[in-house]
Amino acid sequence: MAIRTFNPTANEMQLCCIACATDTPFVQLPDEIRSIDFCPCNYVCDYEEPVFGFLEDITDTYKNDKSSFIGKKTDSTSLFEATIKNLTTGEDYLVTDNTYGVYYPAGTLPEKPLYIAFIADWGKILENLGGGLYQIEFKENVFGVDYIQDTVKYRLEHFSDIRANNTVKFQFIQNGIKENGLDYTGLNFSYEFRLKGTFGGKQVILEVDNYLTSSRTVRQIQDKIRYSYEFTSSLIDATVLNSIWEIGLNANEILVTDYNVLNSERFENVSVVSLENPDINHYKNNPLVSVTIPFEDRKQTNVKRNV
Repeated sequence: MAIRTFNPTANEMQLCCIACATDTPFVQLPDEIRSIDFCPCNYVCDYEEPVFGFLEDITDTYKNDKSSFIGKKTDSTSLFEATIKNLTTGEDYLVTDNTYGVYYPAGTLPEKPLYIAFIADWGKILENLGGGLYQIEFKENVFGVDYIQDTVKYRLEHFSDIRANNTVKFQFIQNGIKENGLDYTGLNFSYEFRLKGTFGGKQVILEVDNYLTSSRTVRQIQDKIRYSYEFTSSLIDATVLNSIWEIGLNANEILVTDYNVLNSERFENVSVVSLENPDINHYKNNPLVSVTIPFEDRKQTNVKRNV
């Protein structure tokens, strides 16, 4: 935010040395995203992130999804609201407690008085509001001005293996401090995304450390086996992909669960790291993108040595 000063008179003002030595409080207002008077929905389908709830057991983390949001208020005096918008029925539901997930109003997260978080539990939302198309709106009123940010649209359905087919769920667990960003220290804050695509293509990477004896026989010192994987997405909204870059790939831990019924094997909560740059595909006249991300096992304990 730029502060502009001007003198409405033609006379030069005398500056006060005391005022010049006093720090002026600075408030960084939320960023405003300029909208354009054009809807790509006339040409391409709106992006909808699939999410599921399982009414028979809403505590089953495999069959129930969550979407997490965390932010920092601009100022202690600003007002904040989170609203679940049912786009199917047109009804809005203000988040004030844990009815639809876990809500952390300002002052409830330890040592972070300005932080606000909401973990939308789609099992609870399905139980209380039913399935349909949803969007979550976050509004902050700063000095009488509303700043509004909407999430992507979520298509909520009751879980089944067939409905979840061709999707992959990522869980990104954050700790530590992001420069020019949020302080996750002590939070173990978990983000979840369910993306259309496949995870697998498991490959073996063999690392050998041998030596050649005087009789020209190869002797083993140490061998290590690790596995690599690949995630290939369908078309994704660029804002979702940006979130994965910003809060996902640099997470303390990445857990991946694949729901493809015809995959070569089952992958559930596989702990991985991304060691190579992803391959992002952009398309002409289409705002959606696709991506291929290589991964490797985070825990590389398959080691055999001779001592």
